[in-house]
This record gives sequence, structure tokens and C-alpha cells, in this order.
Amino acid sequence: MSNDPAMLPPRQDPGSRKAALIAWAVLIGAAVAVFSIQQFGVGGKPAQAQMPNPESQPLVGTFDAPALTGKLMVKLGGLLPADQRAGLVAGGGLDAGTLPLPDAIASVPIVAELGGTDAALAALVKIKPRLEKLAADKPEDAAVLRPDVELLEALYTPATPTYDPAQLSDAQRQRLDARFGWAGKLAQARGLPDTDPARAPLIDGGWHIIALVTLVVAFIALGLLVGLPLLIVGIVRLAAKRDRPRLERMAPGGSVGIEIAAIFVVCFLTLKLVVGLIAAAMTSGKTGPALDQAESQAQIIALSLQWLILPAVLLWPRIRGLDWAGSRHALGLHSGAGVFKELGAGVVGYIACLPLLFAGAVVTMVVLLITQAVQAALGHEPASGPVNPLLEYFGASGLLPVLLTALAVIWAPIVEEIVFRGGLLRQLRGPLNIVIAGALTAVVFAAMHGYPISVMAPLVALALGFSLLRYWRGSLIACVVAHALHNALVSGLLILLVSIVG
Repeated sequence: MSNDPAMLPPRQDPGSRKAALIAWAVLIGAAVAVFSIQQFGVGGKPAQAQMPNPESQPLVGTFDAPALTGKLMVKLGGLLPADQRAGLVAGGGLDAGTLPLPDAIASVPIVAELGGTDAALAALVKIKPRLEKLAADKPEDAAVLRPDVELLEALYTPATPTYDPAQLSDAQRQRLDARFGWAGKLAQARGLPDTDPARAPLIDGGWHIIALVTLVVAFIALGLLVGLPLLIVGIVRLAAKRDRPRLERMAPGGSVGIEIAAIFVVCFLTLKLVVGLIAAAMTSGKTGPALDQAESQAQIIALSLQWLILPAVLLWPRIRGLDWAGSRHALGLHSGAGVFKELGAGVVGYIACLPLLFAGAVVTMVVLLITQAVQAALGHEPASGPVNPLLEYFGASGLLPVLLTALAVIWAPIVEEIVFRGGLLRQLRGPLNIVIAGALTAVVFAAMHGYPISVMAPLVALALGFSLLRYWRGSLIACVVAHALHNALVSGLLILLVSIVG
């Protein structure tokens, strides 16, 4: 008989139908609670941190879509002759008529940099009727935005070309810094030599962006040219039973797999609530830099505490009565066909999963376009697009990016694969076929990550690929390797992006 635990006859897991029903109820309830916290910010910052003085807040965040797009366009524009830069405005999606109103206002200095004063004034022509419409519907919101529009008119009206830094008043400089951030600095540096220390960091980096784009294109090419054939061959071989799946059906009656998933979600929910209380206590009464520092410290505590979930999910099968061999067999914590073969299968499997990831990205783009079209048809102001929260973390200084990278590349592949592909998938695989079991596991997996529903499709698709990988190999090694490889690549690309745009 083979020594491979995956090749042994199915074992009866501890537990019962009643325990499984309780675990399902706990999992669903806790998962809904976690999803609500992730989506709607329940239990987040204290009131004084959630509702600051609007006049002192930037129009857009550092890594919001218009700010990020604007930085990339300006830096790429530095590689082009001045008369060719205007084309980047339309190509970069900086149309003041279609962007959310605060985003459109924040983008005007970028439009001026790329297209000149006339382009900035044309953008303001589109913005002013929208501002008046907002004043009729929400006068308080319009009152906050109106001084920004008036400042831009003063900056770019030909009769008063106050974009010359020497002609800016202290009040204008302060508002540009506070409300426009990077774009405000760009407005103040307009007209200076490109080599001036106040301007050069804002426009340099075009070649770095081209290098980053080249890496992304190579990544996509790898997925389409190599990954798609691998995916097709793998599915055909599994369907034709040329490769025997190594994930056996669980013997009926046990409940350890679903219990592990429930324990994980409960731990995660408890951690969220505890960290929320800690953050509220640490940020209470603080403003400005002191608030930023307290929030950063709270995030460091949150990332550090997440490591406590690992022993909880590893030890639960032992607490329920399984010996170590039984735990390894149940969760896929074994060497399978050999450690090196499983490592290689993880790399090959990840490449084969890339077409699924890209298909999910296409679905997300279609959903976002449809949503924008519906909003426009109903006459609603367009909403700001989703922002990857990881950019804020990777853009921080100190210990936070290091902890986040360790969590993404080490903790997440181990813990999440044990919980979702080790426990939950195996539990669902008992009564269901692998595609349905994998899809359900993928949805729960994606819901736990806190991304808006509109952009979950790539994560669901990738998680489905990991489920098929577990079905093929039996061992979790390949799943962990694929997960770690993906997170390492994404983290690396985000770190590069943050370093380029500043």
C-alpha cells in the first residue's frame, strides 16, 4: 500500500451531522458579519476620525483612481514632446464630464500639465454646471467644492495667470496642498524648469512605468500563451480520467472540515472587533500626524495578531480527536507524490490558473462599465471606482509594508489553504462534484477578503483554480505554492507601482 496519505482509503472524520449543521450556521453567520464589516466599515474608526472637517480633507486619496492615473499620465508625458501630451488626457480617462465631481476637480491640474491652460479651462466648463446641479441637490457638499473650482479658475484664467509660483498667495498654496495633494504640488511647479527640485520628482519616472507595464504584459502573455494550453490539457485529462484525482471523497458523517472553516471565520471576526476597539482607543482625541501615527500602530497590531489564527486552525483537528496522521490526511498536509513534484505542480498549476484570473478581470471590467452606463442613464453622478487598499499599506513607511508582505506571502497561503482548500473544500466535496464544491469554496474565500462585490470575480476565479489544483494533487503543497507565488507577484508589482508614483 502506498505511503501517500492521499492514496489511503477515506477515513471517518470526527463529528456528526448535528455538529456540521451547527458549524454551518456559525460559519454563515460569522462570514456575513465579517463581510458586512469589510464592506461597510462597521466598527471602524471613531466618530472624530470618520467625519473630519471636509475643508481640510483631500479631494481624492493618494491612490484613488484619478490620482494614480494622473501621476502615471504625467510621468509618461514627460517622455513625449509637449504637443503630443494632450492625447494622454482622453486616453487616461481624465474627462471632467464623466469622472465623479471631486475626482474631476482634482484632475484639472493634471489636465493643465498635459493639455495646457485651454484644456484646463475646457474641463472647468464641464465642471461648473455639475457643481450648480449639486448645489441644488446638496448645497452643503457644493459649498465645500466651490472654493476649489474658484481657485482653479484663478489659476488658469489667461487674464490672471497665477499659476506662476511667484504669484500664488499663502492661502492658495495651503489649499492646493490640503485639497489637491500631489496635483496641487504639480500646479505650483508649473512653469518651472523640468530639472527644478520642486518639479523633477513630480514628472520623472516615465521609463520606470514602461518597465512596469512591460512586466505586466509579460505576465499576461505567460498566462495566455502558456497557461491557457496547460489549463485546457489539465481539464481534458481530468475529465477523461487520464490523471486520477488524488482528493478522495470524505467518508460521510464527519464535520471537521466545516468546523475548521467556522473556527477560522469566528477567529477572524473576533480579531476584527478586538482590533476595532484597540484602534478606537488609540485614535481617540487625536488629529493630524498623531492620528496617522496611531492608525499605523493599530494596523501593525492587527497584522501581528492575525498570526494567532494559524495555531487555532492547525490544532482544531487534534482537539476533535484526530491523531497527527489523520489531520495530515484530512487537510492535505502531506508530501503527496513527493515534495519536489508537488512544488513543481504548484508552479505549473499557478500558470494554468492565470487564464481564470484574467477571465475574472474581464468580468469585473464589464460589470464596472455596465454600472457606469446605468448610473449615467439614470442621471446619477458617477461613483468613484474601487481602490486597492493594499496600495495604502505598501505606500506606508516603517514596519507596516514588511508585516503586510509576510502576511501575504507566508501567512495567507498557509492558513487560507488549510481552511478553504484543506477543510471546507474537502467537506463540500463529500456530497458535491468538484466544480460546485470548488465554486462555493471560492465564493466564501473571496467574500472574506473585503473587496467590493463588483471586483470579486478575479479572486473567485483564481480560488476556483486552487480548488482544482487540490483536487488534482491531493496535497496542499501545490495550492500553497501557487497561492504564495500569486501573492508575491502581486505584492511585488504593487510595491514597484507605489515606488514609481510616490
